[in-house]
Amino acid sequence: MRLFSFPTQRSSHSVVNLPIHLESMSMVTYRDQATTHQLQNLIRRGARTKLTAFSIYVHAIQKERKFYCTRIKRWAPYKKYVASLGRLVHVSPQDPERFYLRILLCHRRSPKTFEDIRTVNGVVHKTFHDALAARYLENDREWEECLAEAVSFKMPYALRQLFGTILVYLLPDNASALWDRFKKDFSEDYFKSIAERVRQNNIERDEEVRLRMAEYKCLKWVAEYLLSNEKTLDMYGLPELSTYQDISEEVEREDTHPRDVVASEIATYEPEDL
Repeated sequence: MRLFSFPTQRSSHSVVNLPIHLESMSMVTYRDQATTHQLQNLIRRGARTKLTAFSIYVHAIQKERKFYCTRIKRWAPYKKYVASLGRLVHVSPQDPERFYLRILLCHRRSPKTFEDIRTVNGVVHKTFHDALAARYLENDREWEECLAEAVSFKMPYALRQLFGTILVYLLPDNASALWDRFKKDFSEDYFKSIAERVRQNNIERDEEVRLRMAEYKCLKWVAEYLLSNEKTLDMYGLPELSTYQDISEEVEREDTHPRDVVASEIATYEPEDL
């Protein structure tokens, strides 16, 4: 299609995607009616992917231009020039090991095996995260500065949302340190509401107890946020809710709405034969 004799679109290079998968975890597709023998063949064929084939022939790629032949599942020398660009597929940070593998592939030159990718300064690390942390990852100072700046103008609820976003999408190395430093700011609104309830009901309660009650409510909110993203407190090294068991029952009892109490009592004493 042309506009005033000028082409409106043009394609110059084809894009070749390089899939990212962990060792022995490549994707295999099959039909519902596939037999055991067919599945075994698919698994054997699926073990050879663009990524594994790249590792096998990477030592020769520097000397000779190659392309991935999908027909034979191997990297073969170019017979003629083909305008193409390589691209590493996107990987979500919520899939951490694949995410770290992708970063390592961007920084490591000519890795030959998965073990070679995990090797940093002659040390073979157990996970890609450990290998990345040994050389390429920085500390959590950026997230500390982010939260410290947000504390000056954001409400506690917004701070909790920001903390949850950092946990789920930005993968801090030491989430427990961030929690210990900012938990008082995260739970400020809970602390004020507890203090107001104590004042109205003339209850004698130490400030330390009120702080722990507010922290428990805040940590419970964070746990529910993580659960909605299929994560848990334990995955980030955060304290478990059970560490607040000395005050958790009291907090839950105070948070129970009077209407809920009345409804539960009616259900308890309602005759079963009516």
